[in-house]
Amino acid sequence: MKQLFKPLLILFFVFYSTSTVLAQAFDWSKTDCNNKTWHLFDYLDSNQVVVMEFGMGCSSCTDAAGFFSNLKNQYAISYPGRLKTFYMDFWGNTCGVNMASTGMDAQFDSCSAELSAYCSASPMTFIVIAAGPSHSLIYSFDKKFIFDFSDTVAIKSAIKNYLDGVGIKEVSKEKDIVSIYPNPVRDKIYFTNNSVEKFSFTLYDVRGCAVKEGSIEGKDSYLTIETIPAGEYFLNLKFNSGRTETKKLLKIN
Repeated sequence: MKQLFKPLLILFFVFYSTSTVLAQAFDWSKTDCNNKTWHLFDYLDSNQVVVMEFGMGCSSCTDAAGFFSNLKNQYAISYPGRLKTFYMDFWGNTCGVNMASTGMDAQFDSCSAELSAYCSASPMTFIVIAAGPSHSLIYSFDKKFIFDFSDTVAIKSAIKNYLDGVGIKEVSKEKDIVSIYPNPVRDKIYFTNNSVEKFSFTLYDVRGCAVKEGSIEGKDSYLTIETIPAGEYFLNLKFNSGRTETKKLLKIN
């Protein structure tokens, strides 16, 4: 009996992990936490890529939301208008847990029906990425339920490969107004401003959390960061004209 039970158990897990993910997106029309209505297929039919993060406000959910918020800002420059990011809380009445504040396009609650189209469990974080008029899934966490930053390379590749495959090429970036040095940096980031514009800055870690912010005036100035931990960061600059620049920064000890 034990010998028979073990193969059946293995077959159960194989079936569970491979049968819960659809080949195509499940359509929905929902009102978000700010009372704006969104229709998934409207965006896919206009050849956009849509990220759906199913979660419940956990730390893994916050990590994923921060990553996708940063990714959305990067794609707004390189592939403008091609990426939408939605936080889909599968519990009811959760708009008070405002994950949209991370910078995602919209937050929805009561998304259990949408989640059940892809997964029969109650995951801490479940990522589904759909793209294009074929409503195809180009990425999903079909075998694990916790967001891991090691997955971000595969996520970026899936999105870029789709956009390049349908002939949507990366937009050449304008020459930056501000240059920074050194990079990698130990204690001070120096700015060289090639214009007279003032700008504010926000330094984000890889989770999308702001670790330092302020404003810069003058042509040459610096920012002290010796107290922040070593690691990879993104420095977002916002000018008075509304223009933004994002720079990748490596902090070393």
